Amino acid sequence: MEGIHVNRKSYFPLLFLTLFFAACQPTQEKADELSEKRGESVLINVDEEAIRYLIMKYDNAINSGDAEEFMSIYSRTAVAMPPGRPVLFGSEAIRERISEFLAENTVELKTDIKEIIVDRSNVMVWYTYTESWTSKDGGEQTSVEGKGVQIFQQQANGSWRIAREIWNTNTPGGGS
Repeated sequence: MEGIHVNRKSYFPLLFLTLFFAACQPTQEKADELSEKRGESVLINVDEEAIRYLIMKYDNAINSGDAEEFMSIYSRTAVAMPPGRPVLFGSEAIRERISEFLAENTVELKTDIKEIIVDRSNVMVWYTYTESWTSKDGGEQTSVEGKGVQIFQQQANGSWRIAREIWNTNTPGGGS
């Protein structure tokens, strides 16, 4: 028989490696088992470090007073629900509010991620925070502690952006 001659022995290493790597892939059952043992969410097929980086970038942008850097984390159609204020629809409304706040205040924000949950192209982050701000015109420092939820959506280019956010303070009447 003419044509290409294939040595059947050459398939064995390839087959072995394929089966070996397939057996090493995590399964959802294994992730659920680890979640129960650790008491935390286990992420599969998502870059958790990218989400943690964006939360750090969020804090750094607020702390440095950089509204444009802050806005780079939000999707164009984001919705923000701040305490004691109307809902902000879209990135322009959020930009207007954060620009005003940062222009008037020096801020220090520290976010502590409590949980990250992944569902396909959405990530939910539950966090607590401490925030203090002082008016640039002078005055006393205001400090609050609170909690919130951010929903990140994966964009067409694979990046993550905040699509929804709601937060509130542990102190009645407080908030930014």
